[in-house]
Amino acid sequence: GELLAGDVLDLRSGLAEIRFSSGATVILEGPVHFTCDQANSGTLTHGKLAARIDEPRAKGFTVQTPHASIVDLGTEFAVEVDERSRRCAVIEAIRPAGKRSAAVRRGGSNRQVS
Repeated sequence: GELLAGDVLDLRSGLAEIRFSSGATVILEGPVHFTCDQANSGTLTHGKLAARIDEPRAKGFTVQTPHASIVDLGTEFAVEVDERSRRCAVIEAIRPAGKRSAAVRRGGSNRQVS
């Protein structure tokens, strides 16, 4: 089925793939708690997420976590939120040569991930 803004996906185990209308694709690995916020954003409360941005209109796809906001700049990235340790880690950010792939915002400061 189709997930709409505000819909929540609680996955105990396994994988789920979501294709946003913007063209962004995310793969979630359970256990995971994910909320679709808008056509180009979502919130990852805990678990693992990989995002791929294939469509130009999906550039700027944003994943909110309890500790950071990750904005994709046109490639793909993976992030894990561990609720026990209260940490968020960008696992991987793949980019074409010479381009930044994701920006991580924490409490008013920005950091480019490349």
